[in-house]
Amino acid sequence: DVEARRWPDWIAATSMRMDLLPDFIEPGDVTGTLTAAAAALFGLPRDVVVVAGTTDGCASFLATGATAAGDGVTALGSSLTIKILSDRPISAPRFGIYTHR
Repeated sequence: DVEARRWPDWIAATSMRMDLLPDFIEPGDVTGTLTAAAAALFGLPRDVVVVAGTTDGCASFLATGATAAGDGVTALGSSLTIKILSDRPISAPRFGIYTHR
C-alpha cells in the first residue's frame, strides 16, 4: 500500500509470514554499515554506509531531469514503460497503472 507505506491487508490472508517481509524505507535512507566480513571481502572500510536504492526504471526517470508535473519518459527494455511525473497519486490497476512514491 503505497499511501499507507505498509504491506496490503490481503497478504495476511495468505500463507506468507508477514515478519519475513522487509520494512518500508525511503530511497536514500541509511540502512546500516558493512559487516566486517563484507568489508574484508571487498576491501572496503568497515564504516561504509549502506543506503537504500531504487529500481532501475525509477533511477533512469530521475536521471532525465524531469521536474514538473506532466514531464514524462518512456523506456523500452525487457518491458515497455511510460513514466509521468504527477502531483497526485494515479491508480488504474485494470490497465496496469500504478504510482511510485
